[in-house]
Amino acid sequence: MMAHGIGYSDRRSGKARFAVQGFGVVETMLALSLGLAITMSLLTLLNAVQAQFQTQTDLQDIDDTARFVLAHFSQQLRQAAYVDPFSTVASTVTDDSEGLLAVSGLDAGSRDDLAPELSVAQAKAAKFSDVLALRFHAAAAMAPCNGSASPSGVDAVSIYYVVVSADQHHELMCKYRTYSAAGGRDNWQVQAMISGVDAFQILYALDSSGRGAAWQWLNASMVNQLDAAAPVPSQARTARGSHWHAVRAVRIAMLISGNSRGDGDGRHEAARDYDLFGSDYAQCCGAADRGSTVSSPDLAPAQRQRLRRIVSITLPLRNFSAPVEALASGALTP
Repeated sequence: MMAHGIGYSDRRSGKARFAVQGFGVVETMLALSLGLAITMSLLTLLNAVQAQFQTQTDLQDIDDTARFVLAHFSQQLRQAAYVDPFSTVASTVTDDSEGLLAVSGLDAGSRDDLAPELSVAQAKAAKFSDVLALRFHAAAAMAPCNGSASPSGVDAVSIYYVVVSADQHHELMCKYRTYSAAGGRDNWQVQAMISGVDAFQILYALDSSGRGAAWQWLNASMVNQLDAAAPVPSQARTARGSHWHAVRAVRIAMLISGNSRGDGDGRHEAARDYDLFGSDYAQCCGAADRGSTVSSPDLAPAQRQRLRRIVSITLPLRNFSAPVEALASGALTP
């Protein structure tokens, strides 16, 4: 650093002298060090503020998703198994003549977008997510999962499942059937419902006594095992003989993740297990019900640090079928 001087005269020697002014090396280095420390502190504070803002945004997005889940599935399950008593068009909702019951599902399955039947599923499921199918006999202002009202008198179908994209992004999809203006069947359409669904699990409450009281919670595989253990003729199934007709309530649990990508610094979620139906269910039935517990190592490395929450809802079916005979219980009861 250049120093500047102010001249004055020394009375003793008569010689001109200069008083040097400015910063030395020590002062300069100290000033630079203080400035760098302040800058680093501000950058650290900025990163912390940005991380907090992103966390709050993710929490808000998850809360919005939870509200949508509650509202959407509340409406769809209230419609399930409904048959319009004033319709002049016959309904097949109360039988399985088309391969789909009013309420049915699959464990650890992902739908083929082009296959119309629930029994056709991809071998690889998204984190062992389940498939849920709902049917109802459409009346005025009733709509499947796409939100568009179906023509009155048709049997509307909504099939929910999870897909995984090439970048390991999970999304809840819904497959529904469209109809022409005259009520004729058109084709199947697929619509994305919720983004960031890492797991989608379903339990069904069965009326095992035939008195309308549901206490036996089973997954889809257990319900199908009951049908396999006590097979009934096809005509009896059409007459509400399948155990699926004894479903009186549905419990839906979803693992929802935020939108921000984890950067590996652990500022979001630490490694943990997510028990979608609670720790008690995980201890008794988690090993048999694949997907009801999701571990962080099971997720893609780029998504392990995302903020996640479990959203669950339990809803009764108000349009259930007539009671069936007492169901087998025992070893299949969770």
